[in-house]
Amino acid sequence: MKQTIKTTILALSLGITATIFMYSFPIMAYQPFIVEGRVWEYAHVVNANRCLTTVCKTFDGEVDFNGKSYSKFVTFRKSDYPDDRLSGTVVDVSESIDRKECYLREKDGQVFILVDEYGETVYDMNFTTDDTSGIREALIMDFSLANGDAFPSDSFHNTEYMKEGLFKVDLEPVVYFDRSYEKYGICNADGNEFSPRYAEALGGLNNGIFPDNTLDVAPNMTSEYLLTVTEPDGGTIYRSPSYEWLLHPDFSGRVRTVREDRVWEYVYSEYDYLPTFETPGWWGHQLFRVKFDGTEEHGDHMYHRLVHTGDLVRWTMEYDKEKDDVVFAAREDLPNDNNRIYLMREEDGRVYMLNKDLDYISNDEFMPNEFLVYDFNKKQGESYDSWIGLWYWNEIPFDVMNYQFDVKTTDTIEIDGEECTIQNVTTLDNLSIIEGIGFVKHGFLPFLYCDMRTHIGTVDCDLNRVYNAEGDIIYRGLDIDPETVSVEKVYDKSSLSLNYGGEAVFAENPDGTGISLSLLDISGKVMSRVSGTGSVSVSTAALTPGVYVAVAEADGATVARRKFVVR
Repeated sequence: MKQTIKTTILALSLGITATIFMYSFPIMAYQPFIVEGRVWEYAHVVNANRCLTTVCKTFDGEVDFNGKSYSKFVTFRKSDYPDDRLSGTVVDVSESIDRKECYLREKDGQVFILVDEYGETVYDMNFTTDDTSGIREALIMDFSLANGDAFPSDSFHNTEYMKEGLFKVDLEPVVYFDRSYEKYGICNADGNEFSPRYAEALGGLNNGIFPDNTLDVAPNMTSEYLLTVTEPDGGTIYRSPSYEWLLHPDFSGRVRTVREDRVWEYVYSEYDYLPTFETPGWWGHQLFRVKFDGTEEHGDHMYHRLVHTGDLVRWTMEYDKEKDDVVFAAREDLPNDNNRIYLMREEDGRVYMLNKDLDYISNDEFMPNEFLVYDFNKKQGESYDSWIGLWYWNEIPFDVMNYQFDVKTTDTIEIDGEECTIQNVTTLDNLSIIEGIGFVKHGFLPFLYCDMRTHIGTVDCDLNRVYNAEGDIIYRGLDIDPETVSVEKVYDKSSLSLNYGGEAVFAENPDGTGISLSLLDISGKVMSRVSGTGSVSVSTAALTPGVYVAVAEADGATVARRKFVVR
């Protein structure tokens, strides 16, 4: 007899506060997957094109093959929703179903499926007249295993990972409505944490329409997942967290920041001997791109996956002792090695990021499930709590903490035909945040980052460009051309001069506008900082002998940097 547990059941929703019910009941014995008359409804969502299709399947009838009886898993209805919501117009497109039925059997917590000689699912077979040579059964789900047990390599019969071997992880009960199910995730040999998840009685929950769930998550900007499961008596036993979102999507007309029709391009910078670059040098930059691709369900919300895309352009600088300056060292084009994925969602002008594997620090013990990144509802004079932290390339953000954004002024800008709000906040020398774009400097889309001890640190990141779905540039930040990166293009110091005269560092901006000058030691600690108009200087008389860095900024952006030695 399994121990009675108390479980919180959520009335699943997205964008709506969930009503919480408490139940106390024992976890029931294994619940079979193959139930005649049970209906599985799957969603196929193309986010970028606002397109929704649902597919309904059920078990209906049996066939005999090699002395065993297999149940027919039949697709009987396919529907399009032109207005992208379940509560809107529906068009029956069942005549377009091209793979109607497949064949499964179940025994002792294991579910088997018929596949062909290539390991592909067998569909629409006439076992009396068709050639059945090469057809065999494969184990596709196994709820008899314990957490961490090995899973047969032919379980994912329709993926390229078949020969790599798979294993079972994350065995835990999952509760929907008044029933509890055993649930597990499947990872490939490389430990892909975004692989399919399965639950007894329900089958595959994500990454495809069962039985064709895949290890490749949401290709081609689409999402396929289990939406609802209904018993023969009409009672619903499962409803996806995205169900309410598909009933009531955001048609407010607001500019969206979380969207799959854009690519963001940034320049990531490292100083102090490149702590994570494998290229020699003292000062390095790396141009990279990110985009939203696919979704994941977590708790009561649907999150969009921000992933890295395309190759990297890396160029480095090194210190020249003879010139007493930093000079161009090398450029390298290489594959993007960053596999970090950030899960974000948007609701009524607010953008959130799921708190996943973050090193969070705070004055209290509260660890939020998600962080508010942007709130474009806030106007001049208002503020909101976001978050800030440190980040090195392909590493988990650390020293994450709450940080208040004070909106000093607001403005609007037209980007790709949309009128977008600009928030100018007092953080980090009047940082600008743009609706549909995000942070313009000192961070990238998911978060703002810097070392709160110095406000500069040894890494930085600034927006370079934003592209639309057609590849057109719709916003220019640094506007470095990745095709022509060179020392002249990137390191043009403009007309601002920065010099060390033995007793002081001088910075001059001939156009007479504002300028700030900071002196840092080699660890990045700020020793002194001054601001002024036209020209400024900082005395070095109080500095102990050693190597220092002078940083000059104009209009909030670093325009000159020089390494110097105090003797």
